[in-house]
Amino acid sequence: MNAIVIDCETSRAILKRGEQPEINPVTLLPYIYTDSFDDHTNAPAVTGVWDCAAGYPPQRFYFQEQLHLLAKEIEQRRWVVSFNGISFDAPKLALVGVDIPAWKHFDLAVALREASGEYVSLDALAVANLGSRKNGSGKDSPLMWQRYQADPTRVGDLWTLLGYVMSDCWITWRLLMRVVKHGELLHPKLGRKVKVELPEGFV
Repeated sequence: MNAIVIDCETSRAILKRGEQPEINPVTLLPYIYTDSFDDHTNAPAVTGVWDCAAGYPPQRFYFQEQLHLLAKEIEQRRWVVSFNGISFDAPKLALVGVDIPAWKHFDLAVALREASGEYVSLDALAVANLGSRKNGSGKDSPLMWQRYQADPTRVGDLWTLLGYVMSDCWITWRLLMRVVKHGELLHPKLGRKVKVELPEGFV
């Protein structure tokens, strides 16, 4: 399968209404936040890739200064798969010059919402279909990145962040493989299986 699964984590956290900024224990200053999921000035800190093609190492990461390599990889692949990528990952990557053409971008979250009329989170889908959860929360990943940026000796923060990114890629890939094999996913909100259409020529 000539496809890659991608997941971006941004450099700034999202501060929800009513929340107070947390203090970065490294700098003793507030973390850097944005107030909107749709803030497309919030550039990717790290992007994970899970390679669906046989014969390739399945996982790799691209940091900000390496995104030109990701752009080349996207050009060479027939499909790019994501979960919420059309609304989140793609605009963030476009900010730094990495374009995912709409015709090759398969967003599993969008496909499932179109099939069912209901949005469901990646974590809920993983529990219902794979019997496992995500290994963290996206709201924490920018904070880990900022701690590591402030003090590069904090490799524990970096490794936890990379583990979270790759876990999301791996879960998305496993869900994708269920769609490829069975053509459907169990929708946790509806309590039933929903047929998910793959793009023509995907397999």
